Amino acid sequence: MTAPAPARITFAGGGWVVVLAMMLIVGVLAWALAGALTSSGRMGDGRNVESYGFDLSDLRVPRERLVASGQPRDVFPPLDDPQVVDGRDVFTLNQSLRRKLAVNDDRVLGVVVNGHARAYPLRILNAHEVVNDEIGGEPVLVTYSGLCDSALVFRRRVAGEVRRFGVSGLLLNSNLVLYDRDAPVPSLWSQIGAGAIAGPLAGTALELLPGGAITTWASWLSMHPETTLAMGEPPSKRRYDMISYSRYFLEREPRFPVEPLPSEASLHESGLHLKSPIVAVRLRDRWMAVPIQSLVDALGRDGRGEILLDGIACRAQVTANPAGAIIEDADGGMLPTIPCLWFAWYAFHPDGPLVNAGSPATGSRRE
Repeated sequence: MTAPAPARITFAGGGWVVVLAMMLIVGVLAWALAGALTSSGRMGDGRNVESYGFDLSDLRVPRERLVASGQPRDVFPPLDDPQVVDGRDVFTLNQSLRRKLAVNDDRVLGVVVNGHARAYPLRILNAHEVVNDEIGGEPVLVTYSGLCDSALVFRRRVAGEVRRFGVSGLLLNSNLVLYDRDAPVPSLWSQIGAGAIAGPLAGTALELLPGGAITTWASWLSMHPETTLAMGEPPSKRRYDMISYSRYFLEREPRFPVEPLPSEASLHESGLHLKSPIVAVRLRDRWMAVPIQSLVDALGRDGRGEILLDGIACRAQVTANPAGAIIEDADGGMLPTIPCLWFAWYAFHPDGPLVNAGSPATGSRRE
């Protein structure tokens, strides 16, 4: 009796499933190892700051405040020179492309540079945190730190050179730390600190551009109908849909070390909690923190109009949910502002004033 031939897996008989599975496994392994095998890739073990490959010999902040984020360098790839569309075409494009570019209540980071307005949806910034762009002929660095809900836009020309930045994988007071990725020896840059904290350019400031604000797409488009909207990269669409900080914003505490934090007594007195949204405004050559809720209370249901900040007449447009505010001077020029969570601003400016907005009729209160 002849022994039966051993079973053989053929492509037509289902072997394609095995081949496909092997290809997927190889692809996943290649993706995971690519960063470790290339100099531009995923340095950093997520725990030890020294593993990220940055020069810390001239670190300008206390060493214990600089921590690893749990993720490697460039885990959020920067978005370089994004494509843009005319804001007035977004509604039509939403339908024709069968995907959302922006809808009315989407939060965006809006900025005006050299008279040119542009908006960046936060759902895109969540997945990149850094955008190297050019607006009105000016190279700009657009940054967003989801852990602090902080958005700042800087000039990219630093120390006489236009630089491109990336995400270091490190945090300072739970806030984004960048690096100039095209430098032979990169420096580390603090987002809210607005300057280099380590490396060859330690101590160098980043120049904040006025005219940046977090608000809704509907509000930004109504104030700047000529605006453009930055688009993301199609390969990153899944990341745009997956990454969200909405649950984190509801948590009471930051997830990473922060020093100093406002005391429980000061929180009770001000009516704020650690993650209350605020907007820092620069007036009279100094920064003051303004709770978003105080703007809502001062402006009422309309959400826009004249306000007083520490006795200075301003104009504002605010939304409570989602939180966002645009603040202008009395003549309609956008003021330098930094939107973020209260704990984050306090950590970098513990001695700065906290000012409640008031209406011209009632005045303003200062804490």
